[in-house]
Order: sequence, then C-alpha cells, then structure tokens
Amino acid sequence: MSAEDPLEGSGFTYQEMRVIFERAGISEATRDDSRRYTLAELEAIGAEAGLDPGDIRRAAATVREVSVTHRLLGAPTRFRASHFFDHAIGEERLADTVDVLRREVGLHGDLRFVPGGVEWQARPALGAIIVLFAPRRKGTRVTVLVAREDAAVLAVLVGCSLGFVAGMAAGIAVLVGSHGNAFLGLGVFATVTVTGAYASMRLIWRRASRRASAITKSLLETIVSLSESVAEQPPG
Repeated sequence: MSAEDPLEGSGFTYQEMRVIFERAGISEATRDDSRRYTLAELEAIGAEAGLDPGDIRRAAATVREVSVTHRLLGAPTRFRASHFFDHAIGEERLADTVDVLRREVGLHGDLRFVPGGVEWQARPALGAIIVLFAPRRKGTRVTVLVAREDAAVLAVLVGCSLGFVAGMAAGIAVLVGSHGNAFLGLGVFATVTVTGAYASMRLIWRRASRRASAITKSLLETIVSLSESVAEQPPG
C-alpha cells in the first residue's frame, strides 16, 4: 500500500494558492522555452485552470499590441519598451531600482510577485505604469508599460465638447446670416461639430501620447543606466 501524499491531506487556502501559482510561474519563466503558443492555446490552458477566455484575451493585449495606433485618436493608448539584461537582477538591486523609479514618477506604487517575475505597478492620474522584471535562464528581461486608456477617454470627451461648442457657434452664425434657414444652420452645426470634435481629440491626444512615450523611454533608460553603473563599480 503506497504512502499517502502529504500534500493531499488538506486543502489549500486562497492565499496559498496564489503563492503556489506565483512561484510556479517564476520557475516556468526561467526555462526559456522557445515554443510559441497561439491565443487559442492560451485560452484552452486558461479554461482548464478556471480562467475566463475574455480575461485571457485582455491580458494578452497588455503583453502584445501595446503600440497599436488607436483608430479614432490617431496614436497609441499603451506604450511599451523593453530591455534584456545578460545578468540576473538580485533582490537588493531590484529594491534600489524601484526606489529610483518611485522618486522619478513621484508615486510609491506596489511591488509584488506575479506569474513570470516581479512587478512594480503605480497608478498616476488617468493611467497606470507597470514595470515587469522577468527572470530568464540567460538573464533578465525588463519591460516598461505605460497605459493611458483613462486619459484617452478624457481626450475624447474634451474633443467632443470643443466640437459641440464650435458647431453651435457656427450653426448660429449661419442661421442668422441666412435669415433663419434652419436646414442650412443645422447642416453646418452637424458638420462643424463632427469635424471639430475629431480634429480636437486627435490634436489633444497627439500631444498626450508624446508625453506618455517619453515617460516610457525615460523609465527604461533609468533602469538601464542603473544597471550599467552597478556593473562598472569595482568589486569589494
């Protein structure tokens, strides 16, 4: 008769389950497996673990398609930059790096273990900043993601408001100038509102996207420069 597995003796709590998956994810990440998985395969694997396919798809969108141009705004709403280090980033260096990032963005944020590595996440107004330190067999990949979907929604609302005001002004002016031609005034109102809103939101977001892209690059450059300065220090 085989001995009973001690792990099967009692159930695991929710917190224990999270720690198990986090540590298993880190172990899996260090394998540096070259196999490629389709989105359908990821959804099938997630379904076996009880995850919703929609959640898998949204999570996949945060890893890929972060620089895809938004059709309405004419610029991305997510900005991503990554760098591969040919050495491991130890706990002490990781803590020092996060402290510098906190000072740079002016936010404390949260540092936590996630499947695949260690993640620092901060939430400025109307967005999020996520820095993932992912261990690999031959080093560490650091990925910086700046998400600005909330700011993009605000840009759309402001653009629509500006377009409406411009449309109202143009419509009233045409209505008065045409001696009460309501059809003409309404047509001008609609045309100016739509074109004004479209142009305004794209102009607003173009400037905002440039700032977000600059922040993304600046944070990654900070991490790279810190790593290089540590590497240049003489031992002992």
